Amino acid sequence: MGRELRVGMEVERRAEDGFFKREDVCKTVRCVMVEVDKEPGKRVREKHERLKQFLLDDKVQCRMFEEDFVKKPCCLLV
Repeated sequence: MGRELRVGMEVERRAEDGFFKREDVCKTVRCVMVEVDKEPGKRVREKHERLKQFLLDDKVQCRMFEEDFVKKPCCLLV
């Protein structure tokens, strides 16, 4: 979900084994949480805020509830 909506950042991984170092995690977290006025952290925070507002919207909540629990009640019985 994060990749499609671009509300997160991917931690750089080592090519040889796919793992990442703690320094890479620190760099990525710092980019989003500390360097809030620089790209790409600024973009991630803006998109995160828009997604949060969308998900907290009462109309969206009602529509999601209706689609998940009223129109598809058989899913609850499984």
